[in-house]
Amino acid sequence: MGYGQTIEVVLAILTLPIIVLAYGVWSDDPAAMTKINLFFEHFKALPSWFTNLWILVCASIFGIKGTQIFRGGKK
Repeated sequence: MGYGQTIEVVLAILTLPIIVLAYGVWSDDPAAMTKINLFFEHFKALPSWFTNLWILVCASIFGIKGTQIFRGGKK
């Protein structure tokens, strides 16, 4: 897998929650919105080390200094 393909896969993964939310809103299906809310509650409960690792991996793929997240945005 080349660098361009890696970026496309990461971008697709990062876009997926937005698509799921849009489906839940536009479908007017209360059961779908209940499941989506449950998913995001579980997602919010993930340990911080996991979400920080995910941020660093995405940042490194896109060439962003991910360590700034841990320093509070300071260079």
